[in-house]
Amino acid sequence: MKTIAFTRVLGPFGWLSNMSPHPIEHMHCTYPTAEHLFQCWRFVGPSRRWPGAGDDGNPCGYATAVRAIRMQKSPMAAKQHARDVSNLAVVIPRSERDAVTAAAGHIIAAEDTSEAAVTQLFESMQYLQAMGADLAQHRRKNPADDLMTSIVNAEVDGNRLTDEQVGAFLILLSTAGNDTTKQTTSHVIKALAENPDQKAWLMEDFDGRFKPATEEFVRYATPVMNFARHATEDTVIGDQPIAKGEKVAIFYCSSNRDETVFDDPDRFDLTRWPNPHQGFGGGGIHYCLGHFVAKTQLRCIFSELLTKLPDLQVGEPVYLESNFVHGIKSLPVRT
Repeated sequence: MKTIAFTRVLGPFGWLSNMSPHPIEHMHCTYPTAEHLFQCWRFVGPSRRWPGAGDDGNPCGYATAVRAIRMQKSPMAAKQHARDVSNLAVVIPRSERDAVTAAAGHIIAAEDTSEAAVTQLFESMQYLQAMGADLAQHRRKNPADDLMTSIVNAEVDGNRLTDEQVGAFLILLSTAGNDTTKQTTSHVIKALAENPDQKAWLMEDFDGRFKPATEEFVRYATPVMNFARHATEDTVIGDQPIAKGEKVAIFYCSSNRDETVFDDPDRFDLTRWPNPHQGFGGGGIHYCLGHFVAKTQLRCIFSELLTKLPDLQVGEPVYLESNFVHGIKSLPVRT
């Protein structure tokens, strides 16, 4: 089978063009290249200590999240500290973390087309862009042992990221690195409550069985439902000819329920293996850079939830009205 190469959609918010009657070319800014981000992320190891890490040296405050869940015995602690991982990773000032999270939420949950809502959406993007640029400038002058310093110092062929590119990266990180794990957590809490046999199977050997379980978590939740790419050459997908430069829609929500690939695809099955889902993308340069972080977050969250709140019950969720994010706005729970 021939592998087809696709480029990124121009601008970090190409998907918004399908939601608004107005062109948004003026919002265009370029992503960091995969090579730049690899240079940044390859320095991040499991033993590295980050500002805000727990006393045991767990990166990005995972220990803090675990302790908070133990003390509060609340799923809200999981949500709160999962988002803190993204904030801590780039060392967002504590005074700005709530604002950064709120801005990311406004972007992801944009379902209101009123003028006020659209204005808030673009103000949120501009805020995150400016925050990223400010952090980049600060770390160029005041380097530290953190991810932002690695980002601004990374070089590919002698080139470094501009402040604009770092700002775009912060928008990407604060949305993709925050909401996807949060939504997966919500969907899986509901699925485990509705499938006690799967929960029991996992808890018989959590450490040994979490690897296949986490892949099913992501496949079943599919927090991002679709995306788009541009073809870099003339090709044919199925029987459909695709011309160079044409936009191609990618429906992860469909591929992760493909009955030709998955047996009984609508079933939540933690024993499913192999599990060739596309929840992290289909491979290549677009494969999720943070997939290890996401899996570590999910492991920390569910190791605590399933042991400290073993009888968690759920009510009816309120779903986000979106054609982009498979989101849950609220999920009532009872211990």
